[in-house]
Amino acid sequence: MPGVRGAVLTRRIPGTLSIVVEEAVPVALTPAEGGMALLDSSGAVLPFDPSGPAPDLPIAATADRSVARVLAAVRQYEPGLYDQVETARRVGGDVVLDLDGRRLWFGPEPTAEDIRSVMAVVQDLARQRRAYEELDGRYAGQVIVRRTAG
Repeated sequence: MPGVRGAVLTRRIPGTLSIVVEEAVPVALTPAEGGMALLDSSGAVLPFDPSGPAPDLPIAATADRSVARVLAAVRQYEPGLYDQVETARRVGGDVVLDLDGRRLWFGPEPTAEDIRSVMAVVQDLARQRRAYEELDGRYAGQVIVRRTAG
């Protein structure tokens, strides 16, 4: 069924059936013919119309598997950061997340450590009241800070 990743049916004698359905969870909105479409963590367009009560999701520039995978990872490991993401796009083999006029760079498959390291730098810079334009989390064990000019 569209939008369903899997289902498990179990039976408990004498007369109980239990069905567990795993739905595909949307991680972004993406441009589609005639409007916007929901994108799941694998980069697949979901067959649901988001024009009703639209979910508050980041906008992915295209239906891209790498973008969807990065958004799903950020959502899993740092939900607070995910809630701040406005747009996401692929640049070469990397993914750029835009939030509040700033950019976060990730490789196509960031680990929990990569995402948490970037979040730790975001929090540290906020605590110090230091502005930045970009945080680059593509390199294992380090986050590169590109400061705001001036």
